[in-house]
Amino acid sequence: MGELDEKVLFAYFEEKSKVQKSSSLWAQFSMLKYMISMKKNIDISKYTTLLAFLKKNAVGYQAVKSKNLTKQDVDTFLREADDHTYLLMKVALIIGVAGECNRHELSHMLIEDVKDEGSYFRITIPNSLTKSQREFIILAETINGLNLVEIIRKYINIRPSRVDQQRFFVAYRNGKCVNQPVGVNTIGIYPKKVASFLGLPDPEGYIGYRFGRTSRRGSRKTSSFTDGFND
Repeated sequence: MGELDEKVLFAYFEEKSKVQKSSSLWAQFSMLKYMISMKKNIDISKYTTLLAFLKKNAVGYQAVKSKNLTKQDVDTFLREADDHTYLLMKVALIIGVAGECNRHELSHMLIEDVKDEGSYFRITIPNSLTKSQREFIILAETINGLNLVEIIRKYINIRPSRVDQQRFFVAYRNGKCVNQPVGVNTIGIYPKKVASFLGLPDPEGYIGYRFGRTSRRGSRKTSSFTDGFND
């Protein structure tokens, strides 16, 4: 059975390799390894032929490093973009940068994870795998005087109570919220849209797998908006 499974998976990845990058193949392999282990109790990491194929396919491959928005880019966007069109994107950007969140964390954030403490917001990000959580705060103003708390609060006030979604981020069109959660892929293109709005070169290079730039994410319990940028 195991040998047959490897042949099936090998054929699957061989076909996928014709149209997908090596990084995408490895991502799918990791996902399938977890699912097959859970559902069938089979460890496909022991499939040496398949692993050899994936490693050989990765030879010479160089991943394209995604571009990052600078603090000045974000400040300019928050100041110049109109709320009627971009309010939801502003809030996602503020929370994403402050907490160095990935797009999945932002998409699955619940209403109860965002606490208005008056002069600041306390954001909680649960980790479903480790059953732990981290939290960070967003202060009212940055050094340039942007009132981040009021921007988030404005979105919350617009978000109607009749929306039956528990997700914090729901679709936002023409100044109104829609009873539909914002998906991972939608949030993932926000940095590209910000770059396009600002007229930055090569906006396609801004990929929102993770917001924020520092590498201290796993070591701290609290942070603020400005911590999301390198000096």
